[in-house]
Amino acid sequence: MKKVKTGDKFQTTASTWNSFIDAAQYVQDRRTGIKATVRDVKKRMVSVKIYNSDEDTLNIFTPVALTEPMAPIMDVAGALQFANEMPVLNAKKYESGDEGIVGIMQDTVESGKIGSAIIAGVSPALLETEIPATVIWRQEPWTIVCLDGGSVYSGPFRIVEDEFGFYVENGIDPEDVLAGYALFNGEMIAVDAGMVLSDGPGYVCLVIEETDAEPFAYFDILETPEGDEGQAVYPLGYITQDTESGTYEIHQFHHAMPQLWIVGECEDDEETSDGEEPVI
Repeated sequence: MKKVKTGDKFQTTASTWNSFIDAAQYVQDRRTGIKATVRDVKKRMVSVKIYNSDEDTLNIFTPVALTEPMAPIMDVAGALQFANEMPVLNAKKYESGDEGIVGIMQDTVESGKIGSAIIAGVSPALLETEIPATVIWRQEPWTIVCLDGGSVYSGPFRIVEDEFGFYVENGIDPEDVLAGYALFNGEMIAVDAGMVLSDGPGYVCLVIEETDAEPFAYFDILETPEGDEGQAVYPLGYITQDTESGTYEIHQFHHAMPQLWIVGECEDDEETSDGEEPVI
């Protein structure tokens, strides 16, 4: 086989021409596959510019909490810049309980300098405290985590962990005194936010007991989401524990409005003492 020049007479067999088509199609498929792979990777990894507002250097793979843009967007010119270029976000080293989006540093940035962090995708991380992310692999001090772009559960009955243990709060407004509302025996009741009585692992449950006065609601961790007599139980999430490190991981269930019921048992279908059929 040899190449031809412009103006040369060209005639080829069907088999040769089909080979050319197959080769061209193969190259096209390869190029399409490469582009698709690169595009998919870009979709999985979301990077943002950050400004280190901490006093200390933020080292690579350090978790950070991202807050408002470094420069406020206040006028039309600022809005146009915002539309055309992603603003730089203030960042500080993540501490347990920090609100907002969590990122993982992708370079080492001194205080007052600008660098980059990812807010979605898979990254190594050096964790000193647990962060709202999926742990793929862990070998102290290294961890591989998957960030979900900040889609941290923000509904009612959110399970969180602090230095005192587990706590159930309102993910819509963590400052709210209520963790949410529940339907108990068909009636809506307000459930206060509060500590979970036990440690994990197990199901974190909303437990409601029927009393002579108002229903009594609290949170507990149970091996199975089943209550004793006079109790109604609704699972809010599940806690697992790493046997080596002893650390816990929260698996949050998502909720609208939990429904709990306590139902009585019908009497046995037997004759009464006076010989009449019982009324049920």
